[in-house]
Amino acid sequence: MREQPEWEKITPEHLHSAIEHIRKEFRIGHYGWSDVTQTLCLCALHPDLVSRKLLMEKPAELLQGLAAVGPKGQTQFQKLIKQGTPPSIFRAHFDLYYDLLLILLRRAFDELLKIGLANWEALDSHPADWAKRQAALMIKNLLVNTGYWIKHACDVQQSPGQNVAREDFEEIVHWRKWRAPKLIYMQPAGNAPYDLTIAWSREDEARTNELLTARSERFIQFLDLRLENMAGAAHVAVAQDKEYLKRSHSEPRSPQPETKQAPPLQTERPAQEKPGSASDRSSTETAALQAIVKKVQNPQSYTFLTVPEASVYFGVHPRTIYRWLDQGKLRDAGRRGTITTDSIRLLDKKRSRKRRTKTTDFS
Repeated sequence: MREQPEWEKITPEHLHSAIEHIRKEFRIGHYGWSDVTQTLCLCALHPDLVSRKLLMEKPAELLQGLAAVGPKGQTQFQKLIKQGTPPSIFRAHFDLYYDLLLILLRRAFDELLKIGLANWEALDSHPADWAKRQAALMIKNLLVNTGYWIKHACDVQQSPGQNVAREDFEEIVHWRKWRAPKLIYMQPAGNAPYDLTIAWSREDEARTNELLTARSERFIQFLDLRLENMAGAAHVAVAQDKEYLKRSHSEPRSPQPETKQAPPLQTERPAQEKPGSASDRSSTETAALQAIVKKVQNPQSYTFLTVPEASVYFGVHPRTIYRWLDQGKLRDAGRRGTITTDSIRLLDKKRSRKRRTKTTDFS
């Protein structure tokens, strides 16, 4: 007897077929966009080594993908491609892969939410939380796929001969002998300065595994953060529904979210207030801010914050963080939506000096 998967355990039996269809559509969509983006990245990095057959249908699919991510995503992609360096080419396609998966995730979450709302009485939790749990299980399965994408976007795997031994078959599937080129963590794909002479130099096995694990976990982390935002917005939308009160009195109350994220503050912190101050904040917000401050103060362990974390740290709206990025006051950490802790500490020192200058009494 097979072990029941987690998604089935939290799903009423009469909904299994519907959820299975959504999961299948997500897998198909993921496979398609993964293949397109990694193939185009490979062709751009190795134009002389890749067969032209790989490019026959990909440009049309690329245009379809760029249309899906919208003007902002298109501009970011073209900006990176124009730089023409191996790290910029790698990041352009990796970001596009992420953005397209985010679209698939949003579509899946919306469909799951509609099913949850239509079957509220059969669930043991709020439909938004149930949809989030279902989508999170779909994201979890992408952890291994991200490492696979990086390998096959960077290099051409040699084809085996006719007689394939078992160990050779394992190598074909997992490609464990692959070693990471330094370009995947050089600017703008990472924080290390770009150096053409060593961009294609290879790391050892331990460092390769470390890089693949870190990049894959961050990839999933960012999708989880966006899913958290989707679920939060869904809670608000459902609560604003005129029928919500009727349902909430007759159906189970929503359990506490697994993780809590302090909402971004709408106005800047008063001049006398330092990061970590608890004034006018709930205990939850204070705890969240203290955790963020701890990250900034430990750059060896935490090299970046997300934009929502940075907005909480400075006490500003997220759009202010993006404006500071555009102005060069902050520096991104090699992945859209992340800020280096070094630049955060530097900007905080500058802002603190300005506040002291403004409040100095020269009389």
